[in-house]
Amino acid sequence: RGRTRTAGDLLNHMRIDGVISDPVEVWRWLRSNLLPYAPVSLANGSEGMYPIVWDKDITANDTRASVDAERDQWDRTSPITVEHLDGEPRNTFSIAYSRSGISGETTLRASLDGRSKESNSYARTSYKRYGLRKKSEEEAIGFYQLADVEAVLSWWSRIYGFPIRSVEYTAPIEWGWLEAGSYILFTDSRLNITNQIAIVQAMEWSEEQIVGLRLVWLEDLPRDDRLI
Repeated sequence: RGRTRTAGDLLNHMRIDGVISDPVEVWRWLRSNLLPYAPVSLANGSEGMYPIVWDKDITANDTRASVDAERDQWDRTSPITVEHLDGEPRNTFSIAYSRSGISGETTLRASLDGRSKESNSYARTSYKRYGLRKKSEEEAIGFYQLADVEAVLSWWSRIYGFPIRSVEYTAPIEWGWLEAGSYILFTDSRLNITNQIAIVQAMEWSEEQIVGLRLVWLEDLPRDDRLI
């Protein structure tokens, strides 16, 4: 509950509105109306599921620790997994929003096109790298304000435009102070990774005085290529 309240505080800038007129499962409603649009993912811990908010603007100066896998005796226990959220990169997006209470139809539409100079650097970089890749239009019935929809489109350009990488390690118990949701600056020269901003997605403890960590990071060319 504490993690969820904290996540809620970080997500309250998103404004949605509507009426739930029929009984519905909470999970089903979240999965349809909030999770596809919010910068958040879900993890499973000892006390159940909890949200992890992705900080879109974090820099190396904001991370909680600097880890060098060789120096700090982190042992890799899995290969690096590379995947795209939508199965392949996307750099052009469209959202229909503002549902009419009379007709039940969405009345407005906003888009972000990686080919356009008016788009952001993420969409343009993805377009230059992969060519035009459109994501199917989504209908966000809870959104009514253009600024909120544009924020979603901007977030999508970051998470759909480039691959997500994940890898697992074991580390000495003194690293147990980290927690799921912690951002770290990560280096592993054996994998040609240097000062990559990664998020600790999950942690496990064992009786052998070691902790297991699953790291995840979004390839973020516009951010990682500039000086921090």
